[in-house]
Amino acid sequence: MAALMVVVSHVSNSTGLWGGLPGNGGGQVGVMIFFVLSGYLIGALYLSQPFTLANVWEYAVRRVARVVPAFYAVLSLALICVPCPILPAGI
Repeated sequence: MAALMVVVSHVSNSTGLWGGLPGNGGGQVGVMIFFVLSGYLIGALYLSQPFTLANVWEYAVRRVARVVPAFYAVLSLALICVPCPILPAGI
């Protein structure tokens, strides 16, 4: 829901959809909702565990495993779909 609010806000800002009304702060509200939910979930999942090196390592490994594949997918898509302004057109 929060991500949808951000997308609608960006589309509204770019196209003037619905008079640009959702673009005036709607995306900021979506981002705030996302951060509040993320903080709650991280707290609920990890505050009950002791603060040890093993638990921190496990958290870091899970976080990297969740973020890095999406990063490389977006990077690959961008490299495929968007032409590089530095390289000549034939390459």
